[in-house]
Amino acid sequence: MDHFNSFIASSSLLEVSYLGDQYTWCNNNAGPTRIWLRLDRLLTNLAGSLAFPNLKVVHKPRILSDHCPMVPINHESTRFPRNFKFLRQWTQDEDFSNVMTRSWALNTEVPPLVTLHKKLLHCKSAFSSLQKQKKEDLHNQILGASLQIQHLEVKLQSTFDKDSLCELNSANQLLTSLLTKEEGMLRDKARVKWLSEGDRNTAFFHACIKEKRNQTHLNFILPDGSHTDNPDTLGPMAVEHFSQILTSDFPSPFLHPLSLDESSHLSSDLLTFIPRKVTNQQNAYLCHPPEWNEIWSAIKNLNPDSAPGPDGFSGHFYVAAIDYIK
Repeated sequence: MDHFNSFIASSSLLEVSYLGDQYTWCNNNAGPTRIWLRLDRLLTNLAGSLAFPNLKVVHKPRILSDHCPMVPINHESTRFPRNFKFLRQWTQDEDFSNVMTRSWALNTEVPPLVTLHKKLLHCKSAFSSLQKQKKEDLHNQILGASLQIQHLEVKLQSTFDKDSLCELNSANQLLTSLLTKEEGMLRDKARVKWLSEGDRNTAFFHACIKEKRNQTHLNFILPDGSHTDNPDTLGPMAVEHFSQILTSDFPSPFLHPLSLDESSHLSSDLLTFIPRKVTNQQNAYLCHPPEWNEIWSAIKNLNPDSAPGPDGFSGHFYVAAIDYIK
């Protein structure tokens, strides 16, 4: 499997996400020798991914065959507002300090956690506005630097002079700096960790970003074996599903050796028969507010490149903004 994944990566191919059954092949044996595997996959290149950003492959039921039919569809998904995500490059921006200072200067007469939440919301709004503005500015700067380099190269080919050569070197340095910023922004969005620094492949990054966005869309859901892609029904179905789980005494059959039907009739008072293993002294130690050095140690150990939490802020943000937060 590692060789297969290496082949896909080296060929700059992307796997198309699927809808339907997880497995595409079965040996059709009876008894314990029966095997299901996902042998069949649909791959596309960068051009195909950009031309068909909503491409999916549907795994149809197996009928008189060991393989299931696979049907590609360009499924038009419903667009939802994009979630906020903090980008690492913002910590090196000249406006980072100003945004943090203004956000943490807000005075609110609410509990500390609510205050933190409100200040983070203010940061979200400020960083989102800056991102829209700076993204457009960065694109225009890259285009301007590229045109300047092209003009200077043509000029030097006809008449060589040192001033034009110095201007060309400065323009090349500026373009390199701008492309590094663009690479950092796209790398954060694509969350591709295995590329080395300097591997500027913006088309690949854009394809990865589109694929990750497609994976977050709920195109199909299977309640009681039925399929639906209607966004108006996904919300109520999800609420009903989790309400049934969370309102039962034993939400999952894995929490109790009995079946779910049997365990649901058992009272949660059974927990009173479980002997206490934690002493009062140990409980007091576990419940006491953490010291600052413990908090800072936990923050420093956060993976700066891991997926952000529900608030959109990564570990890199909290490390860079710790002087304002504390």
